Amino acid sequence: MESNSFGNPTKVRRNDEFYISAYIELFCMNSIEVVSQWTITNCITNCSSSISLNHPIITTFSEIHIPAKKLEYGIYEVKLTVSSVNIHIVTASAVEYIEIIPTGIMANLVSNGTSMITHDPQQYLTLDPGRFSEDPDEKEFNSTKWNYTYYCRIHGVSVIAGSSVLMNDNDEISSPNCSCFTDQFSSTESRSSVTIMANSLVANRTYQFMVNMTHRANPYLQISGYLLVKVENARSQMIAVGCDLTTMCPRKGEFQYINLSTQLALFSSLMNQTGLLNNITWNIYLGMMNSSSDTQKWSLFTEMNDYRGIWFFGANRRHFTATNQLFLTYRNINFWRFEVVYMSMTEKSSSALHFEINQPPKSGVCSITPSNGTITTKFTVICKDWTDQDGIKDYSFYAWTTHVEQRVILGSTIRSVFELRLPVGYGNASLVNVIVQIRDQFNSMTEANLPAVSVIPTR
Repeated sequence: MESNSFGNPTKVRRNDEFYISAYIELFCMNSIEVVSQWTITNCITNCSSSISLNHPIITTFSEIHIPAKKLEYGIYEVKLTVSSVNIHIVTASAVEYIEIIPTGIMANLVSNGTSMITHDPQQYLTLDPGRFSEDPDEKEFNSTKWNYTYYCRIHGVSVIAGSSVLMNDNDEISSPNCSCFTDQFSSTESRSSVTIMANSLVANRTYQFMVNMTHRANPYLQISGYLLVKVENARSQMIAVGCDLTTMCPRKGEFQYINLSTQLALFSSLMNQTGLLNNITWNIYLGMMNSSSDTQKWSLFTEMNDYRGIWFFGANRRHFTATNQLFLTYRNINFWRFEVVYMSMTEKSSSALHFEINQPPKSGVCSITPSNGTITTKFTVICKDWTDQDGIKDYSFYAWTTHVEQRVILGSTIRSVFELRLPVGYGNASLVNVIVQIRDQFNSMTEANLPAVSVIPTR
C-alpha cells in the first residue's frame, strides 16, 4: 500500500467501487501470527471521526473493498494496522488518503438525454431537466437543489471566431435579443422546466437549446444539457432514444461518450403514443467538424445494408445494436449519429443520439527494472508522460510466458509506479512478458508492452 498525503489524496468518484491492497512483509527470525484491521475516519476536521464499517465490507484482510456510494463526499483516512498475536507490542500501520468526489450529473432536457428530436411547430414543447436529469451518486435527482437558466440559438449559424462559449447572454430565452423567439414560453416557479408555446418555432429550422444548472449551495458546481430540435411542418410525436447501459455511454457536453471497443446497444420508445406508428428504421450518420459554425456536418452511412446481421442487429425494431467493428473499422471518424425514424400513414417522427469517440491515453512510456531477478525480486514498473483529456484512471499489469492469450493479471493501481513480483519465466532465458493497460476515466484503454525480463526460481 503506497502512502499519499492529506494534501494530495487519491480521488475516487462516489459511483465507483474501489480496492486498497497491502503487501505485508514480516522480518522475524521465528514464525509469528498477525492480524490485520482496517479503519476509515472522516477528515472533515482532523481525521478523528471514525466511520462504522459493516457488511459487506470485510476489515480483517490484507485488502479492503469499498462498494460504490458507501462513503459520502469528502476526504477520508484509510488505515491498516497489523499486530502480532504473540507479541502485543509488535505493531505496524500504513495510511492512505481518499477523496470521494461527484461522479457527474447528467442534465437532460428530455427523457434519456436524447440529442435531437423532430417537432411539429403547431405543438408546444416542454423542456424538463428537473424531471429528466440524472444523478448517478443518488437514487434520484433532486431538482430543488439547482437554479436553471435556458438558452436557445438557431443551429448552424456561425459563432464568434475563437469563442469557446456556445451560448451567451443574448441567447438566454428571456432576453429581448434571443434569436429564437421573444417571451413565447412559460415556466414552473422553480424554472426546473419550461414550455415553448405552439407556433413559436419556425418550420424547416433546427434550434439548439441549452440549460445551465447551478447548484444553490455551491455556485461553483455547474452543469449543462443540450437538445437539438428539428422543426418540420408535419404531425410528429416525441421519441426517446437512449443507451441500454448508461455506464457504457456516459454524457460529455453535447455528446454521449463511447469507446472504440464498445458494442453499442440502443433502445427507443414513444413518449406519448397516440395512433399507431408501425414502421421503424434506424439510420447511422458520420460527423465531421465544421470549424466555421462549430458544428458537425453529418453524412449518411450508406453501407448499413451490407453489414446487417454482421455489425448491425434490429435495424427495424425498437432495440438496435451496433458491434464495435463499426468504430474499429472507421477509427478516423470521431462523431456518430444514430437516428431512429417511426412512420405511419399520417405521421413521421424521428430522434437521435450523438456520440463522440473517447480517445485512449497516449504519448507515454512504461519501463521495468531490473531486467532480471528471481521470484522474490521486487520489480518496479514506472509509467510516465501518459496524457488524456479526461485524466488517467488507473494502470493494470499483466504477465505471460508462452501465449499472450493466457496472460494473468498481477495487480492494478492508480499510481504510475508499481512494485510487483513475477512468476518463473519460460525457456532457457526464463523470460516473462509484462503488459501495462493504461485506462482513462471513461475506460478507454491503451496497452504498453514492456521489454521481457528474466525470472528464475530463488537462488
